[in-house]
Amino acid sequence: MLQSVARTRRYTPKTSPRTFLSWRLLGDALSSSPMSSTYTIDEQRAQNQLYQEAATRLSLQHSHPSGPWNAISIAVQQHQVRSKKDNDDDSVLFRILDLACGPYGEPGSTLAHAMPNALVHCSDSSTAAIESVPLYLERQSDDFRSAPPPHLLPAPKNLTKSVADMSNLVAFKSNSMDVVTCCYGYGMVHDKMSALQEARRVLKPKGVLVTATWQHCRLHELGRDVLATVRAHGRNPYDPEDDEAFLPPRIAPAPAMELAGVGELEGLLEMAGFASIISTMGAYPLDLGKTRLDQMAMGTLLVRDQLLIEGNHASSASESHRFTEEAFWMHIGKYTTVECKNVLMLQDNTFKLTIATK
Repeated sequence: MLQSVARTRRYTPKTSPRTFLSWRLLGDALSSSPMSSTYTIDEQRAQNQLYQEAATRLSLQHSHPSGPWNAISIAVQQHQVRSKKDNDDDSVLFRILDLACGPYGEPGSTLAHAMPNALVHCSDSSTAAIESVPLYLERQSDDFRSAPPPHLLPAPKNLTKSVADMSNLVAFKSNSMDVVTCCYGYGMVHDKMSALQEARRVLKPKGVLVTATWQHCRLHELGRDVLATVRAHGRNPYDPEDDEAFLPPRIAPAPAMELAGVGELEGLLEMAGFASIISTMGAYPLDLGKTRLDQMAMGTLLVRDQLLIEGNHASSASESHRFTEEAFWMHIGKYTTVECKNVLMLQDNTFKLTIATK
């Protein structure tokens, strides 16, 4: 189990309705989603706002104490301690490159606050995402589950950002970084081998790549079941006692799940030339919210586009919403636990933390 070198404070960005919200698991901006013709303009706006808020809640939950941002931060701090033992020259700055940081600049922002003597650079291939990395960050309370008014903190002076394609890090010199970090980005990038080779190129000798990849996401499984039921016109396609039920076409896994296969990432890292590879597993819950509307929005977030397409077959927006709502409540019980104040929690969302040494 990872032990913290220094207590890692968790920060979340100041958000607004204009913030670029849907990043890690959605891939594209919600505004570009195909909207069912059964929805009016006002209904479309309300739907977009609802799902934008759900996407924000999902992204920020990666800062859970057991989540990937904190795990990456601890691993990087431990590597810095080991590096200092091998190098007594305090004038050499510890440099960290964070790839696919998204609009929140994470986990780079977390690292910059936890390691004030290191230089942290956040990068993403999207100009919109980099522009959204906030100049001011909001501090979460030590109790992850509570939500008091945040305390605005100035952005750390050791944090910089730029647009960069993780498959072609031409702006960064070879052998220039002590650590390269990436949270869930390697599952999304098209040319994974080039991206891993570029990470190795910019690392110093004995530098490390610290990355988190999805292994098991309950949110994807829940969305799969909801979509399958909607396509089956309300029947549970997995009900063994329903002779007329059927299994619709298989739903492709989310891009972020592409490296979930046993040994898949490790094999790519070996091919990219990394010498030592260590993987550990972590898990954290996802809070679906307190209200039924918020819970359904979060629970169907990853299949929203497909549900909108299915909604074209409904006679009205209310009928489309009813189909989705019935399917959601049909399946939600097998994936969630109910905690205080009616909060629904998706447990055991598993990620792999991989540390690869050049």
